[in-house]
Amino acid sequence: MTCHFCPNCGYDVVKSDKPITVGRLTIGETTVLIDGNPSRLTTDQVAILRCLALAYPHPVKLDAMILRLDKQELEDAGNGIAVQVHRIRKELRWAGLEEDTLRTIYGRGYQLTDPVRRVA
Repeated sequence: MTCHFCPNCGYDVVKSDKPITVGRLTIGETTVLIDGNPSRLTTDQVAILRCLALAYPHPVKLDAMILRLDKQELEDAGNGIAVQVHRIRKELRWAGLEEDTLRTIYGRGYQLTDPVRRVA
């Protein structure tokens, strides 16, 4: 498998607007499909998931994600990303995915895992 991202900064090495599939998620430029059904995620939430999917299965550091998402204020952006990650997890749980589909790895950032299991 060829990596198309920089593991240090999370930026694309090869730009692509093709949808990215990780497990049951298909992440496009502006939308996310879960098992083929559209999600209710905002543009910023889709951008966060796309950033994580490009790095899959590796974690992306918070500061790299802030740069990737072109956020200006580091502290405010970090808090904003944490809020958005919480909302993404809520949507993923609502769709029947495990909570650890989007992990926080303390000191290392966020990581998208293969969301293949269903919550009973």
